[in-house]
Amino acid sequence: GQPEHFDSYLLPEQRYLDQPPADAMPGAATPPKVSRREQLAQRLADRSNPTFVSNWANRLWALVYGRGLVDPVDMIEPSNPPIHPELYRLISEGLLQSDLRIKPFLRQLVMTQAYRRGGASDWLRIAQSSSEVQEPEGRGRLLQTLATKIAETESQIESLSMAEAGKLAACESTREAWLKTQAERTVVRAELDTAEAAVIDSKKKRDEANTASVAAQKALDDNKSRTKLLDDSAANLEQAIAIAGGEDAELSQAIAVAKQRAETARGALPMLEKNAADTQTALTAATTSFDQATTRVNEVVEKLKPIQASLQTADRNNVAAREDWFAACSATASARRERLQTTRMVDWLAAIDKTQQLDQTRRSTDQQIASANEQTTTLRDAVESKKQEITTAMQAMQTAAQAARLAIESSDQNRDVIAKLEQTLSSLDEASKLVSQAETLVSAQSTLRSEIDGKRKLLESLQASVDDANAKADEATKILAMKQSELDAQTTAEQQHLQNVAALENKRKELQSEIENAQTETESLAASVAEDSSRQFDSAGLYPLTAEQMCWSTLRVTGVLDAYIRTEIAELEKQSPVPADADETIRDQRRRQAVRQAIEKLRGIADHYVSLYASGPDKTQDDYFASADQALYVANGGSVFGWAGPGNQNPTQIATASEDPAEIARILYWSYLCRQPTAEETALVTDQLASAGDQRNAIIHEMAWSLLASAEFRFVR
Repeated sequence: GQPEHFDSYLLPEQRYLDQPPADAMPGAATPPKVSRREQLAQRLADRSNPTFVSNWANRLWALVYGRGLVDPVDMIEPSNPPIHPELYRLISEGLLQSDLRIKPFLRQLVMTQAYRRGGASDWLRIAQSSSEVQEPEGRGRLLQTLATKIAETESQIESLSMAEAGKLAACESTREAWLKTQAERTVVRAELDTAEAAVIDSKKKRDEANTASVAAQKALDDNKSRTKLLDDSAANLEQAIAIAGGEDAELSQAIAVAKQRAETARGALPMLEKNAADTQTALTAATTSFDQATTRVNEVVEKLKPIQASLQTADRNNVAAREDWFAACSATASARRERLQTTRMVDWLAAIDKTQQLDQTRRSTDQQIASANEQTTTLRDAVESKKQEITTAMQAMQTAAQAARLAIESSDQNRDVIAKLEQTLSSLDEASKLVSQAETLVSAQSTLRSEIDGKRKLLESLQASVDDANAKADEATKILAMKQSELDAQTTAEQQHLQNVAALENKRKELQSEIENAQTETESLAASVAEDSSRQFDSAGLYPLTAEQMCWSTLRVTGVLDAYIRTEIAELEKQSPVPADADETIRDQRRRQAVRQAIEKLRGIADHYVSLYASGPDKTQDDYFASADQALYVANGGSVFGWAGPGNQNPTQIATASEDPAEIARILYWSYLCRQPTAEETALVTDQLASAGDQRNAIIHEMAWSLLASAEFRFVR
């Protein structure tokens, strides 16, 4: 993210210290005068380096929200721009404003409304309960707004894509210029490498020549010194003989030896002088060659300087163009992401509409089925009524037919009687002709005629009864046929109605299946919308603490860890007190040592947490799972409840010292859950403490323990 940096040029022999530092390990190589690694570290961590600060801020953001503005963290590039470029810039500036201090920066993050919403599920619950989502009119207005937004975003994407293409072309152009200058630098740098190689070679030869010259000069000087010493020795011995006034054979022999050796040394002097002169000449030539090579290096360096200046300018231009292109990529990606998320929101609202319409249709179908069931009962009652009417009509027809048969039988019997009477009358007529006195027969004939006349009148009456009975029987038959026809029609209507009811039942089943599918689709889209919300950081992410994180979080918030650290510091002070004038570095080292020792003493608790929270059957150590053992440990183990009690300057102790219920709620929720309490939670704490009496501190203790035992404490939001 920054232009290339060029060090000031140093000749090869000037680049390293003369000897390793005093605190260097034995056998360590001589370090360079300027450490490029140290410079790199300084530049990376320099506050003027926006890339480092932004990356650090993004990592801290990911620690709080579960996902970085650049995700994955450390992978910022044009294809993976920040979700919120402006927010990415703001948190970088915020970290700088906090003087790169982590705690104030994290405090600001956890006080945001997004963090307090506590995850996509909370956001979804709030969104689903809003009138804009629940009410059709609100959804209609929202859909219209979103449709307008999609259209505007489409237009923005088109213009942003064109701008991105222009920025890319500019970036590629500046890169081509940079590559061209870099190629020039490569050529000159190759010349410099060649010149440096010549310097190194000439320096080696100069050093060798200097070594030879020094050795030759030393041999010459040693020879001269030896000759002088021998001459002086011979003269001193001669002076000693003269002072003694007599001959001394041993001294004379020593004088002769000294003079002989002096002459021998003087004899070697010309050769040594020549060798010294030759080596000096070679040294002068090597020095001249070295100076020429050094001059050549300096010439190439001077030649390289304007090229490197041009390269830095080209690099700055390329960095600026690349940043512009990156910003354009971020803007385009943000617009595309916004379009995708808005489209998903529209699909979600449309799915809600579809689900509600299907549900409304189902309710209407249920009403139709209920009404149809009532009609079914009515139709069945009508069919039964018609059957009763048919039974009555059949009985009436049977009665009429029976009456007709009886009337016909009576008529036939009367007709038979009349026929017999007429036959008898005819016989009497024949008999009266055969007897002399026929008065009795005549009287009998008269009686028979009267009887026959009566029978005929009765026959006429019976015939009328027969006709009437037949008429009634015919009428009853017609009524029965009509009732049967009505029954058939009613039965047909009932069957048709039952078919309609069955069709409604099938329709309801189909609607239920469609509703279930629509609900599944709605839930899936809702999850996507909620995930979009989380990615947009409308709400914080939700992920579980690891077993060790949960252990140390519990021990830290309850003051147990700090108490152990204070104890370790006190023990260390007894053993080796830190001087009063010790600097902050030494004090920090002492504290870090105390922290390590405290953690080591609490390691058994951490191991127990790992066995509970990271060692489930068929579970890996990074799998989240819940178990009865975990619940029993928190609820009945006693340790967690004991840690939550007032002591060690922990939040429970601070809360018990306060008289304000709202302040107590704030202390507990802020300390244990890293968020402010809601109005409902504050009211709950207030109500609990209002009637606590002398159990007030115990209730505060219970509240602290309940927060430690809560699911929310186990999750990072």
